[in-house]
Amino acid sequence: EERSEEYEVIPAQLIVKVHIRVKYGPCQCDDFAGHDEKAIVTAPGPVRIAPGSLYSNSVAALVIVNKFCDGLPLYRQEAWFARLGLELARSTMARLVIRVATALSPLIDCLKRDIRGSPVLGMDETEVQVLKEDGRPPSAPSRMWIARGFTADEAAKPFVWFAYHDSRSGDVAEALVGSGFSGFLQTDGYAGYNRLGKRPGIVHVGCWAHIRRKFHEQYVSAKATPLAEQALDHIRRLYTIERRWRSQLRDSLVTRDEFVAGRRAEVEPVFDEFLNWLQGSYKTVPERGGLGLAISYALGQFRRAVRYVDHWLLTPDNNAVENAIRPFVIGRNNWQF
Repeated sequence: EERSEEYEVIPAQLIVKVHIRVKYGPCQCDDFAGHDEKAIVTAPGPVRIAPGSLYSNSVAALVIVNKFCDGLPLYRQEAWFARLGLELARSTMARLVIRVATALSPLIDCLKRDIRGSPVLGMDETEVQVLKEDGRPPSAPSRMWIARGFTADEAAKPFVWFAYHDSRSGDVAEALVGSGFSGFLQTDGYAGYNRLGKRPGIVHVGCWAHIRRKFHEQYVSAKATPLAEQALDHIRRLYTIERRWRSQLRDSLVTRDEFVAGRRAEVEPVFDEFLNWLQGSYKTVPERGGLGLAISYALGQFRRAVRYVDHWLLTPDNNAVENAIRPFVIGRNNWQF
């Protein structure tokens, strides 16, 4: 018999599983000899995503979820494991994470394929600092890019792809999307997406949350004016309509086509009213003031922002992508680099 240990962790305790692998042989019978068979046969051990590791697949999953979903850096996990009586160095965990990522590369390839086949795609990026990159100073900012898409089947299930790059250039967005994507691309107003949004077959959609944010900043500031509140009222009407129609779609009270048609019919008069308000107010406020800049931004984004009415998967804003970033941002604040 051959004994091997495997470490597994559940909350507040450590379990050591002992796997007994039975060995047979060597066999001396005539039927066995001379047939190029192994002299000793051992029962297979547990299958691990990181072959040869002492740590089970559940431990690998725990380390990864702790860091990337719950924002718990490896050095804190090292201390946590120590309290359970297990000496698990952060360097060991780092190598384990890398080995799992390598093993899951076919899954990443599937994510890339599905991103480029999604009918609707939301994109965003956030800053992250990385140490010891070749040819780059430690203070150089890098980026974690996020793309959120939907499966192209009837279920249209959402999924998210995180991709690291050392640049914020629009070239990165184009490379992530690839040459085959066609559909709706929803982003904030960052100019890096503009070239991608002009590609044939891509409809570039804006974000009402970013438009609203600039007016809200003026509304809560010491220089709050009735104009900022009026802008917020227009945008609030759009979200009220969205919630009502989205609720009906979710409860199967309307079809997808009815949802698109009904939502568009209700919001288009609001679009017209708000555009008239923006154009009229732009002439009455200082162009360089906070409210003037908010109005200017809204006018610049308006043509893209109204396009969300053209597909049932689109919402007025890109908040679903920003929500997907949030666990990473929390983790970044904890692990720092």
